Amino acid sequence: MAALIAMTFLVLGIYMSVLVTYRTGRGGEAQLAGIHKAVGEEHVGLRIFIKPADGDAARIEFINELGDTIRIDYIVVLDKAGNVKIRLEGDQVPAPLKAIPPGLRVTLKPSELGLGSAYDNDYWKMKREILRIMVHSADGNVFSSIYGRPPGEVAPVYIGTTMTTTTTTTVATTTTTTSRTTVATTTKTTITYV
Repeated sequence: MAALIAMTFLVLGIYMSVLVTYRTGRGGEAQLAGIHKAVGEEHVGLRIFIKPADGDAARIEFINELGDTIRIDYIVVLDKAGNVKIRLEGDQVPAPLKAIPPGLRVTLKPSELGLGSAYDNDYWKMKREILRIMVHSADGNVFSSIYGRPPGEVAPVYIGTTMTTTTTTTVATTTTTTSRTTVATTTKTTITYV
């Protein structure tokens, strides 16, 4: 009888430990999400950035900020008039985008989504002609792209400098001549270099 009671408490203890661990883990995720929200860094799921790359090249970056894998059903690309330019479904969705694990960043060229290769090397053409990229997930969520770089990504800065230096040199000379009359001459010369 004592063994049965001991076994019951052991099984109950293991069950409670598993339950507490599971709930604590879930609570930790919620607490972390609350912290991010409080400091203005709320993670919203899948973020899509159409960003400039080397030179004028365009790249599309998909960032999974959700705590779960995002499975993409279909992708729609809209032109500036709001018309559907491209719709990719099922097997047409590029392989890296079919299932994006948490925290993963996937960067594609526009041509890998079916847009013309002219957009690959011309960010400004893409910005002029493409309104947005919309993604629908298997969970029923819809995500939309924005133009620009992800927060925290530093854009390369090219600084051209022109330097003008002005140097002023003052030369003071004193000449003394001795003869019947003593004449003292002081000459001050200013030379400016530009």
